[in-house]
Amino acid sequence: MMDFKFGFVVDTDAEPEGRQQENDKRTNTCNDVTNEKDEGESRKKLKTSDGHTNAKEFYLPDVQDEILEGKQTVKLVAGLIDFEVIDSENVEVKLKDRKDSQVVEVISENSDLLPNVYEGGLKIWECSLDLVEFMNDASIEFKDTKVLELGCGAGLPGIFALQHGAEVVFQDFNEEVIHEVTIPNVVLNCKILKERPLMCKFMSGEIGRASCRERV
Repeated sequence: MMDFKFGFVVDTDAEPEGRQQENDKRTNTCNDVTNEKDEGESRKKLKTSDGHTNAKEFYLPDVQDEILEGKQTVKLVAGLIDFEVIDSENVEVKLKDRKDSQVVEVISENSDLLPNVYEGGLKIWECSLDLVEFMNDASIEFKDTKVLELGCGAGLPGIFALQHGAEVVFQDFNEEVIHEVTIPNVVLNCKILKERPLMCKFMSGEIGRASCRERV
């Protein structure tokens, strides 16, 4: 059996930075959510000389309707909680036609893992539905809390926390998963973000390569 590990590296020397710089960063990067121009070249630059992948962060734009253009969705149920999510099979078809896609090899081989590239983010794992059901049944209080969902994929537990008042960071190793699945799912299920887009942000790459302010 193949050992499974994420291989995250923790940078203990990172210094915290102010909230104002975070807001400035949002202004500079929010368009990355919908703008795919030069995306392949951008991915190449994220790789470091030692083979690791630096973290890259994204914020929702103020106008979010374009994120859902052309997207096909399906309904999901976790106990008493209903979700509308992006159809992952449709996403796979789209990515197969993209020449610079990182996950073509995984899709072609019907696999859930390509080390240091893709770790199952297009798949909705049954345990994520179970976790949402548990959090709802346990009446966990999320208001005014900060939540980090590692390896978020579809992002269902993070979406539930966001719906109940948490500030959430959604992290997945693969940038295509963030753009094609996580962000659209959040927009579909969290209408409050039209008024408060800073309640969440998104990260791809290795979480240990993020600066201190990204660690929640």
